[in-house]
Amino acid sequence: MKPSKGPMAVSTRVTLLGAALRAARERASWGLNELARRIGVRPARLSSWELGLRAAPVIDVAYILGTLGVEGADKRRILALARMTASEVVILGQHHDYDRYAMLADCGTTATSVADWHPLFIPDLLQHGDYAREALIAAGRSEAEVHFVGELGAEHRELIQSKPLTAYVGEVAFAHMTGSFETVSRQFGFLANLAAPISTVTVRIVPAGTGRHPGLMGAFTLYRTNSGPVVHLPSHGAAVFMPDDGNYSDVLEELDNVALSNMDSRVLMGKYAAKHRTSLRRSA
Repeated sequence: MKPSKGPMAVSTRVTLLGAALRAARERASWGLNELARRIGVRPARLSSWELGLRAAPVIDVAYILGTLGVEGADKRRILALARMTASEVVILGQHHDYDRYAMLADCGTTATSVADWHPLFIPDLLQHGDYAREALIAAGRSEAEVHFVGELGAEHRELIQSKPLTAYVGEVAFAHMTGSFETVSRQFGFLANLAAPISTVTVRIVPAGTGRHPGLMGAFTLYRTNSGPVVHLPSHGAAVFMPDDGNYSDVLEELDNVALSNMDSRVLMGKYAAKHRTSLRRSA
């Protein structure tokens, strides 16, 4: 059953703005009550801004950022969110890598849990640093971009992997892994460690012969936050952030029904890893 949008429902912009303000405050090691006193508002009001229950006025956002000492790209990004007109969807173009990863980090900071799905490739959140680097090179990124985006992605992966994360991956992703033999081997080992029973990460493979299901429409990541779910849709040259009115939660339920268990997925990944090792011996 899809959750209904009540009269207090807010836009994704407000949710992202609230997450950014909270993340900035926590990075600066300020308490909520302490910051509220400094900027002259009630703690409940500041909390409502951080939770995305209300939109913080631009002038207050600027005062908060100044008090916290936020400067440069982060100040520009957060003020741009504050000035943006109300919208259900936030779209970032191809030249906004920093903003995209910063917003993802903000979502990750405030998320209580994360669910990820990719039908064709190993998701960014599950990539070893070397594998991520070679994937960026294969995608035609320049050396400078590979270094910049690689660092941002690594920070985001480290943050998310400390949260309860369920990653659904199409089996075909393991048949089309990109990179040198050594890099792919490290990626398989990295996945095995991530999917270990004591990990906060659950990896579940959707078998190639599953047939038609709603997940085939495309990859997405769902961040469950206290102010509501935020969906990130990766796209070539752009990134989209939007609310979930239940549609993406429904897709995750369908994936939960068709995906292998975490243990069976580990076994299948082991078979692909063994096949990868065998291919090297045959080519030697």
